Amino acid sequence: MTKRRSFLVLVFALPAAVWSVHLSGAVSPSPVRIDSVPAKYALLDYSFAVSRKTGDAEVRLEYTYPGTYMNGDDSDRGPGVKTVLAPGLSYDAASNSVVYSDGSTRAVCAIARHGVRSREEERLHSTGACKVIARVSGHTSGAERSKTLDAFLEVAPK
Repeated sequence: MTKRRSFLVLVFALPAAVWSVHLSGAVSPSPVRIDSVPAKYALLDYSFAVSRKTGDAEVRLEYTYPGTYMNGDDSDRGPGVKTVLAPGLSYDAASNSVVYSDGSTRAVCAIARHGVRSREEERLHSTGACKVIARVSGHTSGAERSKTLDAFLEVAPK
């Protein structure tokens, strides 16, 4: 158990650049920023969807305000659910799947088990090949500093 704990500490201490290299030697594409909200919010969940109106593949991001749970402050419920388009993400009707492709990397992010139905938006089942990560970033504009929570689409190489 001690070895596992020290391994985890070592892994989390590694720089972000190391995380993009996997044991196979393949380098994953850089995460693509798909959304940004004030840093006081937290990303609760995400899913992949297909818009029936446009046929576009989308990422549904569900945000929350941690103060609601920690302090009982329900005055700010956060941005709620946002639907965003991500570069390289598309819907493949032939395979009923959401696919990421940037020219050098291709991954099936999510699939529809029974095909996409005629609802306004169809949520799909993630394959695990694509995930959304969030991290706080600092920004400077003139003399003002601010922090945002940026959401990124990350794709595992094959």
